[in-house]
Amino acid sequence: MKNFNITMGKGFQMKFDNGYAVSIQFGYGNYCDNSNESKAINTPNCQSNDAECAVFDPNGDLVDIMGWGDTVRGWMSPSEVVELINAVSAMEESE
Repeated sequence: MKNFNITMGKGFQMKFDNGYAVSIQFGYGNYCDNSNESKAINTPNCQSNDAECAVFDPNGDLVDIMGWGDTVRGWMSPSEVVELINAVSAMEESE
């Protein structure tokens, strides 16, 4: 995975120097405002008030490092997404 990746036109992933990556999705089928929208919502202009997020470890496996009780958390606000990005980017690789 490169440092920035667009995922199926409905979100993106960011990989950090520590090897961890954050996935931020907000299109059709994701846990967000667009969850039940038509597949046509997955366009370059897709918009949402919230997003579904997940974290990948350096091996590419989904992990629940934030204590969510699941590897994916939906309906996250922009502030919550920023907090997640900051927390994951600051992690040590051995965490």
